[in-house]
Amino acid sequence: MSEKVPPSPTREALSPAESPRPEVSAAAGRLASDGAELLHGLGGIRPDSFSDRDTRRAALNLMEDAIASRRKEELAASALREREKLQAFLLQLSDKLRSLSGETEIQRASARLLGQELNAAWVWYEEYDPATSVANIRCEYVRDSLPTLVGIHSLADYPAFAEQLQAGQIVAIEQLPGSSIKADGHSLHGEVGLVSLAVAPVMKDARVVAGVALADVRPRKWSPLELSMLEGAAERTWGAVESA
Repeated sequence: MSEKVPPSPTREALSPAESPRPEVSAAAGRLASDGAELLHGLGGIRPDSFSDRDTRRAALNLMEDAIASRRKEELAASALREREKLQAFLLQLSDKLRSLSGETEIQRASARLLGQELNAAWVWYEEYDPATSVANIRCEYVRDSLPTLVGIHSLADYPAFAEQLQAGQIVAIEQLPGSSIKADGHSLHGEVGLVSLAVAPVMKDARVVAGVALADVRPRKWSPLELSMLEGAAERTWGAVESA
């Protein structure tokens, strides 16, 4: 008597409404003709224990697992690359700031490194005066001969923006509205061309005292890596300025 082969451990059948992703269907179709041999090699399951339908469904399940596993590996590798890139940038910044002694030199060097790393249109270090709700930009990095933003920026007309900074939160705006933050009474959006903005505040004694900002002339969705670089630059620049 021949040995009885147990049924294969296939998953529950897919309903017609549960159509698989296109790449899975295509891969499963290519594997359908020799899927039984593949399963036999992977799990020791005899090819003659599968019907065509069983083989196709098992191949589909294998491809789903393979794609999910590959995606997980890609995400982990991407996260590792971003951590390494962040660490390398912050190390470069720290080494550069350590060699400088003047506050202006420190602020300008920090803005330049961050701006070149992220290809931002503007990067600046600003000091806040909570009593008057203004930010004072003394130094900046500017790309492509764009207008300068050095000067006094009033935040009084933008309480929501100021509240986020006062709470110690990073502000990241992909596209500013038409009536944007104003500098010396002029609209940065309309007259200077500032479209997207990200600001990382520096807190001391539970109040915002300084910050580093990125800005661009186009809508820009600031990535988690870019915001981490911005936050790290703000902390290190403030520390270097305080020690100068």
